[in-house]
Amino acid sequence: MNEGKKSSDHFYLKVHKSQRKEDAIRQIRNLLEDGMFQSGSKFPITGKHKYINLHQQYNAFILRQDGDLDGMGISGWMFNNYSKYSKNVSTSYSSMRRVYRASEELVLEVARGEF
Repeated sequence: MNEGKKSSDHFYLKVHKSQRKEDAIRQIRNLLEDGMFQSGSKFPITGKHKYINLHQQYNAFILRQDGDLDGMGISGWMFNNYSKYSKNVSTSYSSMRRVYRASEELVLEVARGEF
């Protein structure tokens, strides 16, 4: 591509072939972080969530809402299902309370359209 069409929704980049991939990516990230580009989405994603923590919060929330397991039962379930993926598994009583609160707050944020 020699030149892109003029557009208010897109921009085109030209990257020198001899440039390292890491340098090109860094320059592109700097362009995007300048605030030059705003999301036009009705519900933009603004938060940053770690997948495994979000997954634990979701499952703790569902298990607690179902009421089939008590706090220690949920913590045992969490340990059995997540310890092979992460060392940061919430199993103590106080850490489970934090997980419950975080999961409830996350549900409320999603209900308000905040992602």
